Amino acid sequence: MATRINCTAWLVNPWHAITSKPSISKPRLQFRHTLFSSSSSYSSSATHGAMGCTGSTNGASETDPFVLTTPLYYVNAPPHMGSAYTTIAADAIARFQRLLGKKVIFITGTDEHGEKIATAASACGSSPREHCDLISQVYKALWKDLDIAYDKFIRTTDAKHEAIVQQFYSRVLENGDIYRADYEGLYCVNCEEYKDEKDLLDNNCCPMHLKPCVHRKEDNYFFALSKYQKFLEETLEQNPEFVQPPFRLNEVQSWIRSGLKDFSISRASVDWGIPVPNDKKQTIYVWFDALLGYISALSGENEQPDLQGTVSLGWPASLHLIGKDILRFHAVYWPAMLMSAGLSLPKKVFGHGFLTRTA
Repeated sequence: MATRINCTAWLVNPWHAITSKPSISKPRLQFRHTLFSSSSSYSSSATHGAMGCTGSTNGASETDPFVLTTPLYYVNAPPHMGSAYTTIAADAIARFQRLLGKKVIFITGTDEHGEKIATAASACGSSPREHCDLISQVYKALWKDLDIAYDKFIRTTDAKHEAIVQQFYSRVLENGDIYRADYEGLYCVNCEEYKDEKDLLDNNCCPMHLKPCVHRKEDNYFFALSKYQKFLEETLEQNPEFVQPPFRLNEVQSWIRSGLKDFSISRASVDWGIPVPNDKKQTIYVWFDALLGYISALSGENEQPDLQGTVSLGWPASLHLIGKDILRFHAVYWPAMLMSAGLSLPKKVFGHGFLTRTA
């Protein structure tokens, strides 16, 4: 699919994105019948085969909806080409599934809590709420101009989402998988994640953001990820299609075999977040919060938020389409969290590469 977009300033300037439209040439698209299989599986490709995925029903009935998600995009800055890359690919898959006659629920949205959001808002002279309202509208404007046919747009500041996150947290707590402890380590604000020193570059720089991690010590709540190591190993052995493409599966299996550590799921130093149900002085860790957006998005606008009722509206997801940089959260943390809460795992996580530029 080739679409010419005049968007240099438009993707960078959120006010311009809302008040004006880019010049978009919409070509007629003609696909050879061999591009997509006519069976119940799907495939997509972009940038000369840089991203392709195939899926199967995995035992799902023909009446089950095909639930497809993009990441919930972080609103510390306006959308960029990487955001569009994933979303355009997801849109192509969703359209093909509709052509097969399936009911499709295509979910996208914005991840709006955390320290990085509060910092970005402060730098712009805005409150976190004002900042989130603005950038989420920029995403919606961009998807409209790119003709992205999503079905659900979830914001993690929506009241229904916050209610479902708290219900999920309480369920995991009741299962005995949350405990309180001190944590001391190196923290990357941009990743919103504590890092192992062995994974860092010189001067404790994050290999993704190339910025030094900061030393922190906090009293937090932890999720017992290590408890689920064996379950995750068995899941991937029995269902290697769960993580694709195969070399991403190898990455995930390597992480798990190296030993899983419990991770902090609350922050005492961050005010901009969902309060921990049993401790209002702490807020829920942004990833433990945001991943639940794939479920909360299924609920209706005027429905009373209820975790189990929302799950019945389409969960589990058929496909999480994500960038490789957030693979660990989706293929390790998320499945373990769902196991703890007694919920089904998504059918497939596909981690694509990055757009690259040659000199």
